[in-house]
Amino acid sequence: KCFTLYDIIPLANKEIYLDKWPADIQEDYLNRLEDMANFADLVLTISDFTKKDFEKHYPVKGMVKTVYLSSDFSIMCPYLQGCSLSDDPYILYVGGFDPRKNMENALRAFAEFVKSWHPQRFDIQFKIVCAYQENEKNALLNLANQLNVASQINFTGFVDDQTLGRLFRNAHLFFFPSLYEGFGLPLLDAMACGVPVVASQTSSIPEVCRNLAIYFNPLCVEDMANKLRQAWDKREENLLPNMELARHARQFHWRETCSKYLEAFNSFDKNNNR
Repeated sequence: KCFTLYDIIPLANKEIYLDKWPADIQEDYLNRLEDMANFADLVLTISDFTKKDFEKHYPVKGMVKTVYLSSDFSIMCPYLQGCSLSDDPYILYVGGFDPRKNMENALRAFAEFVKSWHPQRFDIQFKIVCAYQENEKNALLNLANQLNVASQINFTGFVDDQTLGRLFRNAHLFFFPSLYEGFGLPLLDAMACGVPVVASQTSSIPEVCRNLAIYFNPLCVEDMANKLRQAWDKREENLLPNMELARHARQFHWRETCSKYLEAFNSFDKNNNR
């Protein structure tokens, strides 16, 4: 048996997820993880972080290997001539209202960033790309009103891949305040477009971005705002796409992913004389 494991978010953040589930669903989820640990011949994880997190909770009897995800470089690619100037400058967030996405702290950090360092820049937008329920949107807008940045919040809702690519390419910064990620594919999409990344120093995020992102403590709004300022000022000095980021992203390629899968299958077959 072979499995691909993306994360163990419900278990690793059990007070947010697992503990709130009905007892029968909790039991089914935990049984699935135990079965994977005890009976899987091969488990492929999408990051070394996910691999270590799984092995921390379960003594795995089979082989566990990491195979990274990739971006779609036909869509996620830089504007080689520089940024489009058709939109007001914006910080891009791609995620959701899931608690681990840290949306409220992200909004507070944006408000602090605008208030402390760019109080006259009412044109700076915070674009939030995700599907949402009206009650979720309204709750965040209420907080934005309290923070005096409601006019600078832009909800795009769900967008198609082509639109998402344009949103990445035109962004001044990509802001990723997540508390926990199994991989963090939007990080790779941003880098593939040459857009500077400001992200949490948690879970798999440094594994994906290496030393090419500006990191912050996602539980500290002041640190988040400081790092936004640092990245914004650096970006203002050079509006051209960062090709070092784009080159890094292209080290993660679906051809390589497929090759690693085949390599893992072949290695397993050889070791087990199959």
